[in-house]
Amino acid sequence: MVEQRRKFYRLPMDHVVEFTEYDFSSEKKPFNISKLKNVSGGGVLFQSSRPFPIGSFIKIKMNIPGWDRYKTAFIKPDWTSVTEPLIILGSVVRVEEIESDNMYDIGIVFKCIDESHRDALMNYLDDLKKDNNE
Repeated sequence: MVEQRRKFYRLPMDHVVEFTEYDFSSEKKPFNISKLKNVSGGGVLFQSSRPFPIGSFIKIKMNIPGWDRYKTAFIKPDWTSVTEPLIILGSVVRVEEIESDNMYDIGIVFKCIDESHRDALMNYLDDLKKDNNE
């Protein structure tokens, strides 16, 4: 197993991600749909058909089934219902072209995330990690 040297453990993931470039204007931009490659408490890696400039802001909607069960709340809704997407604003820190596919790996570090949502995501990922190691 490869040793993780990052602040947050990264877990491979194959779920849908929606993303759009965010420029703080009032103009709403359409979301693109792609697939996640990995997720951590500090960022994500996903594929895109176009590169983004390093430092640009990306609004991300991640559809990771079950992550929101780990949220703390006074009243918990019915957990058999559809999972809420996790919505985060992040910054592009890595762009790498995937050879012969005209696709790019886009590395994002989370810049604006509700800390209770980050905690829920990290607890969810910790449980997945434990399940994968058993």
